[in-house]
Amino acid sequence: MLKILALPLLLAVILWIAIAVQLQGDVMFQLYLGEYQSIAGPLFMIFVFLVAINLTLIWPVIVWHRFVLLETPVGWVNKIKIASIFRYFFTYIGIMLLVLIPSMIVIFSVTSVVDGQTPGFAGLTNFVVSPIIAWIVYRLTPVLPGIALEKEENGILSAWRATESGSGALFVLGLIFGLIGFVQSMISFVLPETLATIVSVLISVFILLLQVSVATTIYGHYVEDRPI
Repeated sequence: MLKILALPLLLAVILWIAIAVQLQGDVMFQLYLGEYQSIAGPLFMIFVFLVAINLTLIWPVIVWHRFVLLETPVGWVNKIKIASIFRYFFTYIGIMLLVLIPSMIVIFSVTSVVDGQTPGFAGLTNFVVSPIIAWIVYRLTPVLPGIALEKEENGILSAWRATESGSGALFVLGLIFGLIGFVQSMISFVLPETLATIVSVLISVFILLLQVSVATTIYGHYVEDRPI
């Protein structure tokens, strides 16, 4: 894992430093005032760097999928096709939009009507909807490792059909991660601010790595019929 992550993380840190450089001077002050036109250049570069960070971090994810599913040897520099990174990125964005936009519409519609009469209803709605969102994402997840493995026949409908037999298990998995997310959100209320931030970041990194492994396992088990 160290070999897979070391170089991409180093590049991501360099890009974060580049973002910090763009925020130097009066950029933050103008951003606070809403004077976006005068800082259009730095804002555009920040956007470019953020996209570059996401593309850079997809690199080790694809390598991990291939390492587990194809047993591809790994080193400190792991070569993959640039096209696979872009396909993975845009497919992931597409899945998120496909799932999140309808979910946000439902949450907004329900809470705008009920939350004024029932305090805290928005939080309860999010807690209920989050596992459903996770369940749908898990059902579609095989698309992403399929891209890493360059399986052209792997699509959204194929992924949905492939995970049908594990629908119940994946919903429970969504509940588990929803509960972890709820606990993570509660940390800020029970720990000092600095400690809460550190713990929350560590949990987020752990969950991210775990989710990558979950996606790999879902593909291996439901698409390739491998035993757990």
